[in-house]
Amino acid sequence: MAASLILAAHGAKLRRKDPITLIYADVPQCRVMNTPDITQDYLDGTNHDSPNFFKEYVDGAKDGGDVPVEIVWNPAIALHVQLFNDLIAQTLITWRVILANATSTTFEFTARVSKFNVPLAYDQIVTAQMSLKVTASPTLTA
Repeated sequence: MAASLILAAHGAKLRRKDPITLIYADVPQCRVMNTPDITQDYLDGTNHDSPNFFKEYVDGAKDGGDVPVEIVWNPAIALHVQLFNDLIAQTLITWRVILANATSTTFEFTARVSKFNVPLAYDQIVTAQMSLKVTASPTLTA
């Protein structure tokens, strides 16, 4: 039997494309990141003529969902402050989530920062909880 093809999440990167310079920069100190949470809506077209009384569904809109991100936050890191400013300005950004495998699998998508929260528990390190709202169809390269 062949060995399992297992990928480790360790070493994955979140990259933000600067909308002015068009250069990608790694978001430093990411702890948790996901890929887009893509869903497909189906519209109920059932009517009195539906065959055998079965519901009929047609394709509706797709939704790229939200991408939750957690970073070990520090305002001395300019890109960390920029993420907050992206939320305030509602800047549309191109993002990449890159797996650290041999083929550099990449999910690319456009999104706006839709949440930015810095919880300050006295017994925890300072993190920022963010969410990216996907605005168009993501792409996958392997």
